[in-house]
Amino acid sequence: MMPKRKVVVFDLDDTLYKEIDYLQSAYHHIASLVSNANAPEVEVYQHMLDTYRQGRKPFEAVIEKYRLQLYDVPWMLAVYRNHKPHIALDKPAEETLDWLKAHGVVIGIVTDGRWTQQIHKVEALGLKRYVHEADVIINEAEECRKPDQRCFKHLMDKYGPDSDYWYVGDNPNKDFEGPNALGWTTVCLRDDGRNIHPQHFDGPPSSLPKIIIDHLPDIIPSLL
Repeated sequence: MMPKRKVVVFDLDDTLYKEIDYLQSAYHHIASLVSNANAPEVEVYQHMLDTYRQGRKPFEAVIEKYRLQLYDVPWMLAVYRNHKPHIALDKPAEETLDWLKAHGVVIGIVTDGRWTQQIHKVEALGLKRYVHEADVIINEAEECRKPDQRCFKHLMDKYGPDSDYWYVGDNPNKDFEGPNALGWTTVCLRDDGRNIHPQHFDGPPSSLPKIIIDHLPDIIPSLL
C-alpha cells in the first residue's frame, strides 16, 4: 500500500513567525513617516511601543504627545495594515519548512485577516518558496473565518480524501475546532511568552489540539 500523501497546513501569525515582529515593523514605518525636528523617529517608535505594552492606545498617545496634527488614527491604522513589513522566518521555522518540502509534503497556509495585510506577510517571509499560491487561504470575510470548516475543506477537495491532513496553529480559541471536526491532526505551538494573544487550553475538547509542541521542528517525528 502506498503511504498517504501528507498535507501540513499552517496558521500564520504567532505560528510561522511572531506577530509582535510585524507590530514593531509597522511602528518603525509609521515613526519614519511622521518624524520631524520635534518628534524624532526613535522616540516616536519607542513611545508607541511603550504605550502598547502598557495596554493603552499607541496611535492616540503619539499624536497627542508630539502634537502630530497632520495625522490621525485612521491614517496610522491604514499604514499599519498596508505597509510591507520587515519580518523573517526564524531558524526553527525555516528548518521545518525545508524538511517538509524536501520530503514531498504539501504545505499550505490558512490564516484569518485582511488580504493585503496577510499577503504582505507571506511575501516578506518568503513563504512562496514553500507554498503554492493556490494553497494560501486568507479568510478576509468575517463569515468565513476560523473555526469555519470551509477554508479547510477547500484543501481537502483539492488533495482528496486519501491524504493525511495536519493543521499547525497557536490559538485554541479558533484554530483547531474546524480541522478537528474534519478528522485532521491538529498541532498547537506553545506560546514562548511573545505571542500577541493569550493562549488558553480550557475550552471544550472539540477546540483543543491533539498535539502540543514547544518548537516547530518538534512536529517532524510525528510525521515520520
